[in-house]
Amino acid sequence: MKHSTFSKALGKIVSGLYLVTHELENKPVVMLASWVMQTSFDPPMISLCVGRDRAIREQMIPGRHFGLNVIGDQHKHLMKTAYASHPDPLKPFGDLPTQKSIHGCIMLTHASAFLDCRVERLISAGDHDLVLAELVDGQVLRDDRPMTHIRKNGLHY
Repeated sequence: MKHSTFSKALGKIVSGLYLVTHELENKPVVMLASWVMQTSFDPPMISLCVGRDRAIREQMIPGRHFGLNVIGDQHKHLMKTAYASHPDPLKPFGDLPTQKSIHGCIMLTHASAFLDCRVERLISAGDHDLVLAELVDGQVLRDDRPMTHIRKNGLHY
């Protein structure tokens, strides 16, 4: 089957929008993600796809933690932190308020929810790696609906 016949159909798969956060050599790192899904009830786990060229990918090692910030539909401006250039690389979130989880993960306090995740396993998945992570902590920060994302073409962002 040709890609052109199913690329638009693949793009109809709905996903949320998330900011994955971590620190790399004491510098905050952030990545906008949409391929995130709950994977297990017990223990509570998620799966996350990360492109191999992403700076945050090298931190996705079993046992390490990362933050998953759920972007709410009223806080679309949070996405800019993932792709805007900032004059101070130590402050990629600008003046947005942040906190650290007990495991040192960066929580954006304007996010809808925050999950502290521990990497359990990586699986090669085409041009991405699938990260399986156990949820070790989390909280709802705002009572809003999670933002959803539908792509025009399922073969690229």
